[in-house]
Amino acid sequence: MPALASLKQWVADLSSPEPAVRLAGVRALKNSVIGNPSKKLLAVQLGALGPLCRLLRDHSDENAMIQAAAALGSLSCGDPAVVRQVVASGCVGPLVDLLSHTSTRVVQAGARSLKILYDSQVPSHELMLDGARAGGHDVVARLMELLRSTNDVIVESAAILVAHCCRTPEQQQTVVDAGGIASLVTLLGSVYPRAQEAALAALASVTHDNAHLATCVMETTDVIASFGDEHTGGGARGASKRGSADSGGGGGGSGSYNVLLRSHPRASPGGSSGGDGGAGASGSSSWSAAAAAASVGGAASSASAGSSAATSAAAAAASSSPSSSSSAAAAAAAAAAAAGASRCDIVDLLLHLLKDRRTRMRLLAADCLSNLHRLNVIPAPRAIAAGQLMIPVLTKLCGDSDVATRVRAAHVLAHIVEENEALQKIACEADVISRLAAYFSVNASLASSASTSSPASAGSNRGGGGGGGGVSAPVALSPTGSGGVNGAKRTGGGCNTGGGSSGVVAFAMEAKLKEAALTAIAALCSKREESRKQVLEVKLLHHVVSCLEHADIGVRVAACKCARSLSRSVKNLRTSLVDAGAAGPLFKLLSDPSVQVQGSASATLCNIVLDFSPMKQIVLEQGGVPQLVRLTTSVEQTLRLNAVWALKNLLYQASTEVKEQVMAELTWRSLMALLRDPEEVIQVQALTLLRNLAYGSERDIERVLVGGGGDLFPTLEVALTSGTPQVMIQAAYTVCNIATGGESHKHAIMQHRRLLQALLACMSHVEAPLRIASTWCMINLSWTEDEGVDSRASAEDRIATLRELGVETQLRSMQDDPDLDVKDRVRSALEQFMGGTAL
Repeated sequence: MPALASLKQWVADLSSPEPAVRLAGVRALKNSVIGNPSKKLLAVQLGALGPLCRLLRDHSDENAMIQAAAALGSLSCGDPAVVRQVVASGCVGPLVDLLSHTSTRVVQAGARSLKILYDSQVPSHELMLDGARAGGHDVVARLMELLRSTNDVIVESAAILVAHCCRTPEQQQTVVDAGGIASLVTLLGSVYPRAQEAALAALASVTHDNAHLATCVMETTDVIASFGDEHTGGGARGASKRGSADSGGGGGGSGSYNVLLRSHPRASPGGSSGGDGGAGASGSSSWSAAAAAASVGGAASSASAGSSAATSAAAAAASSSPSSSSSAAAAAAAAAAAAGASRCDIVDLLLHLLKDRRTRMRLLAADCLSNLHRLNVIPAPRAIAAGQLMIPVLTKLCGDSDVATRVRAAHVLAHIVEENEALQKIACEADVISRLAAYFSVNASLASSASTSSPASAGSNRGGGGGGGGVSAPVALSPTGSGGVNGAKRTGGGCNTGGGSSGVVAFAMEAKLKEAALTAIAALCSKREESRKQVLEVKLLHHVVSCLEHADIGVRVAACKCARSLSRSVKNLRTSLVDAGAAGPLFKLLSDPSVQVQGSASATLCNIVLDFSPMKQIVLEQGGVPQLVRLTTSVEQTLRLNAVWALKNLLYQASTEVKEQVMAELTWRSLMALLRDPEEVIQVQALTLLRNLAYGSERDIERVLVGGGGDLFPTLEVALTSGTPQVMIQAAYTVCNIATGGESHKHAIMQHRRLLQALLACMSHVEAPLRIASTWCMINLSWTEDEGVDSRASAEDRIATLRELGVETQLRSMQDDPDLDVKDRVRSALEQFMGGTAL
């Protein structure tokens, strides 16, 4: 084969002693593999990676270094199997070294190739940092320097790499310590859209789940910007020359940026007036007007009539309905501009970018805003308006034609609405659930899409890869080419995967779509019954159940979360989930190879085994109990917690037969061990399980005393003196339930004086629920079971013992307790101590 022979020759030329031969070979190899997956795989199999890595270290031939970096970048764009071999070859370290080269052309080539490599989502985020340490470089500090480069390609690539260095709190702080916040915020004012998008991706990474750094972003500087028609209408084409790896063209110089950072005190949140988002970005006349409308609190001082008009217009925009937001925002913009409002901060800027005509820009701006909103660093009035503005944008993006855009939009939507019922309502009223339902309509068009998009395009989502689901650390969204949300071909990058990989890529796209949709639906249904009703109305439940058995881990995790949100509805528990057959797949997932899937499945079962659920019997009949019991001994805290929690719920108001069936599997020895678990949250659930066992008939209570044996009351005493309110409350209620039994059961408690002293101490605890629980114990211990002489005598003896311990004195001191429930219980207890005489 001529092609094979040529590739062999070019690979051999990479190790030639002649510099000219090496350069010609690496250039020919690079040009050959661009856009050709089969040649990329063949080049790797022929051993091209080792020589290419050596060329990166050959500082005697700058051109060969540039071509080698470009070749590795091309190999890194496409089949994940090839990308994994590129990473395994050890090329990351040499590529990182190029970032510190004295030549701009070499730096650009290295930065671009690293960006392509990390867009693939294959290498771990630690690998780049490890490679830098091995080479004696501070990669984060160097990336901060590159963010201030006059070369737009370098700036863009550096920002994307910063995003990949910000996965852990320590790495996020390193970026901030190196001055990354100011550099990235400055970059948002670039007239080069890809640089803006890269900066947004990096800021989203820095602020993800890090309230301290999100606050730093809010407070570091205020941004005074003046974006002209050219930028807001579609970017400054040709404003900066984009160099290539071969030619090393220069950047746009300082003219690429049109932002002034000025530190000054922020306006008081209390003095802010509402605003809802301004006119559309496309064609807007200036940044000042759009920002004034987008800003909540961006109006000028009310000292003049013009300022008052601006404030009123902004307030009207904030209170308008979504359908009228455009006209209201336009009015606010005009009024604010007339009043001379020009001050804005990072929120204003992000709200402005939220209305950019570019899909990627809107999506990334929403991502950053969702982080700030979720972490509550935006003042309340502004946060409400920002949330209301983001939901329509994200809803529209969820219906975008591009797969990766829809995936990322769904994850960002889930992130912002998960803990916010008001935003869940707005999103559902915008019919976002119907848009998410379309994610499950996967057909042959994905295969066609797969042939023109790289796996990195499908993999650019918020939930991550194999782990999947929820709102874990974000994957950096590349703003360029196929690594970005639009999945377009990369110019000269060779991202065509070809027909051979289309099936794999189509499956990945389908999985990412389903994972994203399920994650968003779970968030939308976490608090609202109406949202759950919408899910049923669009007939999504069978998709949720079928996804519990999906081949992709992320899809299974997300399906479990979705089922868990739906299971919070009593109606769904009684009918829909049972009819859809969710129990069987969930039981199977308890033995899933993935610990994360096991955790999500066990958490879901916690809800569906409650007393009012018909699934309780299904759990018992289909062998769910042994699987849950097995998880109670897991080394993973989450699995132990969820398993004990599910068993506790299973035993809530359960019959004696169910209790016996569960304890036959769990055993009393294991339960006593769980009561002493080093994790207090597990102790709480184990004590509640014991409390449920002791609730009911005297036969149930007797089994608890026999099963717990001599360790039962000493264990409860330790719990009552633990100092942890929730542990103490559950222990007190366990004693309370035992005390509802017969005379022998009350007598058993009275034999443990230290236990009684612990209960007495709980009666004066600062936590009212604990005072209530311990007072209930005294009521039950002083209770007379019947009117017989023996029963009355036993009760009098118990009361005398409790009075001797100081219980009656303590009760009298609690008659004016500030908690009404405590006062009622104290009154009942004192009546018992006084022989039934009303107080």
